[in-house]
Amino acid sequence: MEREYFEHVVEIARIKLSEEEKERFFKQIQEIFSLLERVKEIDFPEEYEEPVENPLRKDVPEPFEKDPTIVFPKKRGRYLEVPRNL
Repeated sequence: MEREYFEHVVEIARIKLSEEEKERFFKQIQEIFSLLERVKEIDFPEEYEEPVENPLRKDVPEPFEKDPTIVFPKKRGRYLEVPRNL
């Protein structure tokens, strides 16, 4: 990151920094970017040895076989009453 760009970001973010803070943060950001460049150099394999499988079951509709009064014990007319969540 260039110094001018850093100063521009500080300005548009309306961050009030002393010159010492700007210098310290600029050095830290440069270190972070240099680490990111090193990560880019790592040669990651494009394919894995073992295929990745989806551990979740397929989302297939199934009939509800339980009696709804067991799940919702209260009934008000033709409506089932559920506990309040507030």
